[in-house]
Amino acid sequence: AEDGESALERAAYARPDLILLDVMMPGIDGFETCRRLKEQPETRDIPVIFMSALSDTVDKVKGLRLGAVDYVTKPFQHEEVLARIHTHLTLQQLKRDVAEREARLAAILAGAMDPIVAFDADGRISLFNPAAEKVFRQPAANMIGEKIESLLSDPLCQLIRDYLQRDEPALWIPEGLEARRSAGELFAAEATLSRTLLAEQPLYTMIVRDIQARKEAELAFNRLHGLNLYLRDEIEAEHDF
Repeated sequence: AEDGESALERAAYARPDLILLDVMMPGIDGFETCRRLKEQPETRDIPVIFMSALSDTVDKVKGLRLGAVDYVTKPFQHEEVLARIHTHLTLQQLKRDVAEREARLAAILAGAMDPIVAFDADGRISLFNPAAEKVFRQPAANMIGEKIESLLSDPLCQLIRDYLQRDEPALWIPEGLEARRSAGELFAAEATLSRTLLAEQPLYTMIVRDIQARKEAELAFNRLHGLNLYLRDEIEAEHDF
């Protein structure tokens, strides 16, 4: 592109992996071109390397503040420019790979039938999937940053506190303990709790299963079964009579 305006049009259409941008150009200069590139959703994530005869620190800082990833001053060495291009293309590909993995993970979490809640070593919730929203009757927006204790009964809280003090990879939380819905209602639950490291910091993931409905169904079945036995005994007694 011979000037900033045509660069903006071509970048929005072609979506290049990297933009080498001169500062001094006819019409709008490179700084304004970069600013506009970073304003547009189609081009804001494309890395920009400034290439200019302007070598003042002020100009370099200005370019970086506008969102450029690098600044090469003229006259430049081709090997240096190629090395920087290779570095930033590699970083861009790594960012894309991470974004794709995060998107796949988000899809898995969104489609999971069981509630999944992640929290840090301080108990602050960082992930609250749609199934958790349904079971705990709380939107994720209200729970991110809140303490995990708000979702747990006191005995379950103590069990998890004890686990956080130990260096164990996983914990199975058996039946008999309860979790807490938004209105304070307790419900029977079983869960697994696992620990991993993220940026050298522990991250805990709890997968919860609401077994309250199952227990209620079991109670209903036992009542019906007992009634069935009673009626059978009554019929047999009447027949024998």
